[in-house]
Amino acid sequence: MDLHKVVVIDDEVLAIEHLRHLIDWPSAGFVIAGETTRPTRALALIQEVKPDLIISDIKMPMLDGIELCKQVVAAGLHCRILLLTSYKEFDYVKEALKFGASGYLVKHELEPEILLRELEAIKPQIEEERERLKTQLRQLLIGLIDGNSLGEMSLGPLLESLRLVGSSLTYVMIAAGNVVPLKELGQASVFLPGLPPIDAHLLSEKVIEVFNLYSKEGQVGMVLAFQPSNSRLKLAEAQFEAVSELRRLYQEANPAEPIYAAYSSPFSEWRSLAEVHAATMERLKQRWFSGSQPVISPESRGGSGNEAARTNYEWRERLERARKNEDPEQLLQLITETFDIANQTKDAFMLEQLCDELAGLLKNERRAKKMEALTSRAENDEFDMLEWRGADGVKEGFLRLYRNTFLENSASRYTGKVREAIEFISQAYNTEISTDSIANRLGISGDHLRHLFKEETGQTLLEYITVYRMEKAKRLLRTGRYKLYEVADRVGYRSSHYFSKIFHKTTGLLPLEYAKRKEREGDE
Repeated sequence: MDLHKVVVIDDEVLAIEHLRHLIDWPSAGFVIAGETTRPTRALALIQEVKPDLIISDIKMPMLDGIELCKQVVAAGLHCRILLLTSYKEFDYVKEALKFGASGYLVKHELEPEILLRELEAIKPQIEEERERLKTQLRQLLIGLIDGNSLGEMSLGPLLESLRLVGSSLTYVMIAAGNVVPLKELGQASVFLPGLPPIDAHLLSEKVIEVFNLYSKEGQVGMVLAFQPSNSRLKLAEAQFEAVSELRRLYQEANPAEPIYAAYSSPFSEWRSLAEVHAATMERLKQRWFSGSQPVISPESRGGSGNEAARTNYEWRERLERARKNEDPEQLLQLITETFDIANQTKDAFMLEQLCDELAGLLKNERRAKKMEALTSRAENDEFDMLEWRGADGVKEGFLRLYRNTFLENSASRYTGKVREAIEFISQAYNTEISTDSIANRLGISGDHLRHLFKEETGQTLLEYITVYRMEKAKRLLRTGRYKLYEVADRVGYRSSHYFSKIFHKTTGLLPLEYAKRKEREGDE
């Protein structure tokens, strides 16, 4: 527990001695951090110690309590003042209260109980003032992260009042899970609920304050202010201890997702917070790569991004050639190779560039083929976020999407009415459709459509619809989020019993058996 600092000012030595021994100050939450019998030195002592409370005699040679109150207020010092007075000095007391004094104590009535009662009354005022100053500093720091400039404003007075001058700072970013956010595909970061205000000393005895400054897109950021240290090794140990404990607290509050924490090297200049914040956010992306630890230290570094940009440029050219040549197998091979490079070099910049490029190409390809939009498929839970964890998960996810787009969905390979039928099925598979209803939509007879479809695809139209629906059902079952009748309804079957029968006939497993098998495979 932090003890509130007290400065005692009295021109009588015995009066100071009496106060010092009157109570057990630490037990009351206070410590006498300075004292003087020389009133003219009072302000200098107060500015040096920066106490939370001043206890001063109201009437002293060359400086009375009223003048002291005026000097403290003029100096911008945030502290409470208790005046010591005798019976005949009440007029002085009334005047001093107008100028910032918090209260008074009558010397001849000063007993331990009276002093303790006064201290208990003033303690909430001290803590409220400190919280006000912390809030003011926090708002300025949030502004720095958002790109605002302090201009001519100085943080000095606030830092002095909060006793943070000279403290060593560490910036920490925390995120839940290692899902790579792909907004183009409807993927977002895992939500990370915040924690109640954290007692700094719960993290480490070296931590003075914790300032929560950032909470966006599933990530939180904060500054830890440490006591100054002359030993880099001890400071590094305190950093790791505090960040590890902070991560543990978040993990305890969010047991469903693994929690990752990245932190900065020690720094002392508060104005550099925006740069440190950006660098720590980048470092947190190391959680996307295999082998990453839950606590990511400043020494954890990935690729620089320059080599990634060059490689990505070459990869784009090769991908475009493969796409123009309509060579799906080469596309899949290029995706695998390039993601493996990003994973090996732990280059988050390269990974993000690859994902943006792949998502854009997929979007354009599907639009050209009049296929269902990726965002619509995401809304139908066909993108399970659990399958997009880290660089490896993203690679597998894109490979699945590219197979679906360039291989499995073969509408573009067919002509005329067959292609139109396949495109319609991809949009209306979850409704009651039949050969005749599709034929009517296309303006031809059912028999003619059956003949064309069988001739070009090698399977009947109803067989194609069934297989298509079963593939959609598999994806829904793998999420584990839906009841059987919900899956059936989402893929166009109004009877869950009939759906189960068709699913078993197609896959050899009942729907629930399939879901349990995939769940076991995921655990392994």
